[in-house]
Amino acid sequence: MDRRTVALRLAAEVAAPIVIALLAAGALSVALDAHGQHQFFYDGDSLVLPLFQQSLARGEPSQWVMSSQLFLLPELPFYLLCSLVAGGAVKAALVLNAILNAVVLSLLLRSVSGRMRWSSAWARLGAPFAASLLFVAFLLLDVRGAQTNESIATFTVLTTYYYGATFVALTVLALALHVTGGFRTQPRIRSAGYACYAVAAGLLLGVETLSNPLVVFQFAVPLGLALCIAVLLRAVPWRSAALVLAPPVAAAVVGYAARFALGRYLLPGATSYVHLNQIPESIRFFSGVAVSFVSTPGGIAEAAVVVLLLGACVAVLRAARGTGDGVLPLFVLCAVAVTLVGTVLVGSTATRYLGPVFVFPLLILVHPLLWRRAAAVVHVRRQVRAVGAGAAIAVAVTALVVTAPAAASLRAVTASPGSPGLSCLENWIGNRSLTGEGSYWAVRALDLFGTRRVDVLQVDSTLGARAWMTDLASFDDRIPSYFIVDAPARRSQALTELGTPDRVVDCGVFQIYDYSSTRGEATMTTKLASSIRYQLTSRGYPDRIEEATRDHDHDRDR
Repeated sequence: MDRRTVALRLAAEVAAPIVIALLAAGALSVALDAHGQHQFFYDGDSLVLPLFQQSLARGEPSQWVMSSQLFLLPELPFYLLCSLVAGGAVKAALVLNAILNAVVLSLLLRSVSGRMRWSSAWARLGAPFAASLLFVAFLLLDVRGAQTNESIATFTVLTTYYYGATFVALTVLALALHVTGGFRTQPRIRSAGYACYAVAAGLLLGVETLSNPLVVFQFAVPLGLALCIAVLLRAVPWRSAALVLAPPVAAAVVGYAARFALGRYLLPGATSYVHLNQIPESIRFFSGVAVSFVSTPGGIAEAAVVVLLLGACVAVLRAARGTGDGVLPLFVLCAVAVTLVGTVLVGSTATRYLGPVFVFPLLILVHPLLWRRAAAVVHVRRQVRAVGAGAAIAVAVTALVVTAPAAASLRAVTASPGSPGLSCLENWIGNRSLTGEGSYWAVRALDLFGTRRVDVLQVDSTLGARAWMTDLASFDDRIPSYFIVDAPARRSQALTELGTPDRVVDCGVFQIYDYSSTRGEATMTTKLASSIRYQLTSRGYPDRIEEATRDHDHDRDR
């Protein structure tokens, strides 16, 4: 291989993720301009890492309670890195995080491709690049004027919607392909390669299971099913399958057991996501999502591409003819089936768990057998290379063309201060020191983007502290005097529980119900104080009222 060829390949390796980053930025600028700003910047679930980072920066007491996931790997490190690059600007960090996710996905697809048996080094690079381009196309096709239920592929680039489980799955899959030679050779248990695989896969799956047990459902179970089927088809020796599965299974068990030691930080536990009695409701919900999904040209195109990719998996599986080459398409088919069926069987009514359905099928594009069959069908080879080179150049030029307008659009979007209604709230508060309450969805963006004068607490339907992805220390010694009404249900709740407010301030997207010096203020304070004491003690955190009483009694005895 001459130096020119080596230099060209190195340049292509470097250019590919850069092009994906530029195109992803373009896709995000379209999404944010169309409808995605709420989901990216103001949605309650999307803000947990910015709020956590903000709490750390302020040096506040840390008494956090998360959801079923802890965001340990890779969500928190990725966001902190993006926040550092963005200089602490929240919106810019969230956009950078989305672009970073698209780039990392392309690198993971490239890693999987590198473990496959390609006859051409250019094909080894071009196939994952094509798969990454298709994912960017998914992001564009997701822009249909809807919010969350129909923008499923977009969840992979959002900070807290389970992309970590998908990325860890792809990483461990690449490691498994490496140690088994694409599932065509049997790993030697005493070899250094297998030891590295066992340690790396074990650590990754263990930490990710501790952080988010969804990885077991989305990766470990499908991989186990795929290898079991491969063993039954005599495509993979049982010993090889056992050696591949042993570290992930052991790590998943250890990781899940470790979650019990951290139970006080998690609300609710993973098992509380299982609602078998809601299976009929889940079927109706996803049926409605499917109908709505294919009601637009973009949705039809997106669904058609996924179906074609799954069809390609079946074709490659048949072409594998009982060899280890069939494991990858088997995994894709099992992963999609387990994700779709499992989500319904647990009674879920949320589309955010379906992100892998738009990621794992991309793996078939990095399988050499797919391209060999395609070349055999059209009876071309040189033409394919020429067309592929021309397409790559066209894509690179397109990326450069969209860079300037995309950067300008993203700069304008991320530079906009605050959140909807925030300036109205800040003007009403003025120089006063007030504390307010509201629903989880209403107050988190106000808390994150507001100045220190904006002190709003998230409460549940009983007006007690809602311990959900928040720092319980923020509820300490608070006397709330106003309530944020952002929906008819909240208005009814305020009037029923707190009575008629002294004043109502209309801020457009929400209203401020002022209960200063009314019985509503006393009711809010009493309910908040009793609920936060329960939340603290039930999670093993110190009860500050009890500590203060104990210290007072101790001083008196002295």
